[in-house]
Amino acid sequence: MIENAALFRVAGAMSAYAGSRQSVIAENIANADRPGYHAKGVAPFEATMERGLALKTSSTSHMGTDETATTFDTGAAVVLEQQMVKAVDAQRDHEKALAIYRHGLTVLRTALGRG
Repeated sequence: MIENAALFRVAGAMSAYAGSRQSVIAENIANADRPGYHAKGVAPFEATMERGLALKTSSTSHMGTDETATTFDTGAAVVLEQQMVKAVDAQRDHEKALAIYRHGLTVLRTALGRG
């Protein structure tokens, strides 16, 4: 059962990471026509995993608002086509996280005899 808890933490981190990527991509697209604006990027998920999965909250009453991604300036101008491809990739990452989460729930239900 402990392995499933880790599985849910990883799935949650993957989902938060995909959300962070999507937010940065949306910001890049929104500022694409602003003079001097450089595209921002997000550190790879692997770097997030190396830092650990500790949740960051501003209050003890908050739940799961992990800011897993580190944003950085790429130094390049925004290319809308590239941002659109990145947005689709982030959406796929989010779908993967949901699939892992669903699989974990199925395993738990089966272990409890309710699958």
